Amino acid sequence: MITREQVEQVLGHALSEEQWLSTSAPLDSGVIVAGAGSGKTSVMAARVIWAVGSGQVTADQVLGLTFTRKAAAELLKRIRDGLARATEFGCVAVDPENPSGDPLISTYHSFAAGVISENGIRLGIEPTADVLSPGARAELAARVVRTADQSLGGFDRTMSVWVRDVLSLDDALADTGIDPNELMAWDAELIERLVAFGAEKPLQAAGHQNRNICHHIHKCTDSLI
Repeated sequence: MITREQVEQVLGHALSEEQWLSTSAPLDSGVIVAGAGSGKTSVMAARVIWAVGSGQVTADQVLGLTFTRKAAAELLKRIRDGLARATEFGCVAVDPENPSGDPLISTYHSFAAGVISENGIRLGIEPTADVLSPGARAELAARVVRTADQSLGGFDRTMSVWVRDVLSLDDALADTGIDPNELMAWDAELIERLVAFGAEKPLQAAGHQNRNICHHIHKCTDSLI
C-alpha cells in the first residue's frame, strides 16, 4: 500500500489534511467541492497515483473528464509524470509481460463523441454522427425560431431570449426523457381544458406557440439524426 509520504514525494509537495482525505478516499461515488486555485488538479493526479500504487486499479482503468482541452492536457501530463516517478521510486509495480497503458483523459465532449462513434450503431445512431457543441446548439435553436410557422412578432421578446428559451426547453426534455410529441399532446390537452373553463385567448396563443416550438425542435432533431 502506497503511503501518504510516498505520494507527496512523487508529487514533490505536501498535501493538506483535506487533500489527503480526498486522495485516499475509498473508490466509491463522491463529490469534492473546491474553489479556484485550491489544488484540484493536483488532488486528481494524486488520487490516480494513490489508486494505482495501492493496487486497486491499473492506469488504463482510469477515466478523467474535464471541460476544456487545456485542463485535460494538464491533468494527463501530471498523471503521466506522477506515475513515471512513482515507478522510479518503486511505489508502482510494473509487470514487464503485461504493461499497463495510459489513463484515458479527455473532455466531456470528445469522450461522448467517441462513445457515439464506437457504439452509436447499437442505438440506431450513425457512427459519423457528431455531438453538438454549445455554439451549434444555439445556431440550431435560432434556426428553429426563424423558421417558425407562426409569426413571433406579437411577443415582446428578442431573438436571444427565444433562443435561450428553446435551449432551456430542449434541456428540460432531455433531462426528463420526455418526447416532444408527448409535450405537444399534453399542451394541446391543457389548452382544451383552459378553453373549456373560459380561459382567455392569450393563454391559448401562448400554449399554441409552445407547441409550435416543440414541433420545430422535433423536426430539426430528426434532420440531424
